Amino acid sequence: MAATKYHFDLVGENVYPLFYQSWIAGGYVDVQSHLVSGTLPGESFSLEVAAKNIGLELAENVAVEVSADDPSIGISPTLNYGDIIARERADNAGNPFLLASQLILLFLLLT
Repeated sequence: MAATKYHFDLVGENVYPLFYQSWIAGGYVDVQSHLVSGTLPGESFSLEVAAKNIGLELAENVAVEVSADDPSIGISPTLNYGDIIARERADNAGNPFLLASQLILLFLLLT
């Protein structure tokens, strides 16, 4: 009788659930949440962005930049979040980004 062979997909089923349980070496910052306030057509609005260092070490000189597809939209400059220690969060609640209220697509870029 021939031996039965089995193939197990170890990557797809096992890696994804463990991704969020993994500790990342070094500093690695990820956007955790955002809050938009005052979105009336034709007016400016504010955007608060929270970032978390999901790495094991200090993330140094973290800056957050917001950009829009439309170059005519005014956006406040890049904000410096400073250093974020491992597993901690930082946000710009006291100094939100200011944007024009139009239909735009925002990209959050962590540098």
